[in-house]
Amino acid sequence: DLDALRSDTDGDGVEDGAEIGFDGDPAYNPYHPVDNPTGTDLDALRSDTDGDGVDDGAEVGLDGDPAYNPYHPVDNPTGTDLDALRSDTDGDGVEDGAEVAFDGDPAYNPYHPVDNPTGTDLDALRSDTDEDGVDDGAEIAAGTDPLSAPAPPRGCYGSVRPTGDFGSLLTAVATVLVLLVLGRSQRCRVAE
Repeated sequence: DLDALRSDTDGDGVEDGAEIGFDGDPAYNPYHPVDNPTGTDLDALRSDTDGDGVDDGAEVGLDGDPAYNPYHPVDNPTGTDLDALRSDTDGDGVEDGAEVAFDGDPAYNPYHPVDNPTGTDLDALRSDTDEDGVDDGAEIAAGTDPLSAPAPPRGCYGSVRPTGDFGSLLTAVATVLVLLVLGRSQRCRVAE
């Protein structure tokens, strides 16, 4: 039962009234991964409604803005908060709790190849943290580092520079095809 003497019974940083009315409907329909997977409200008796290892208050306030803006790969790809009703917000096969504490430190420091190259946690709002074309969950399963894109094979980047004439274009295409045949195409591209 809710604690009438506390405004936040489960101590997750979201007041009971906000959890009960999370979906904007006065009828209380708390989400539970097993008992009520279609629920649309936060569970006011559980600090981590979706069971992903991140308290509801941290999920709804990930971006520091009091307005809740949950990320969803299809419905809201510009969202800046974790989805407190989905244990794997970005859908990469790694639960949010494992992503935000990837380095074992409770302070969230998401890696980004440009904006935060010294980050040590997975980005729970992007399924491919290191932007190498492989989702984080698949990298972990394969034993590769989801925080480090593999280095391109030697001689790929910058090795083919078309000058704009047809002969250069054919040379560039032929080089890329040879690299494909040799199995070195994953990270090779024609320089612009």
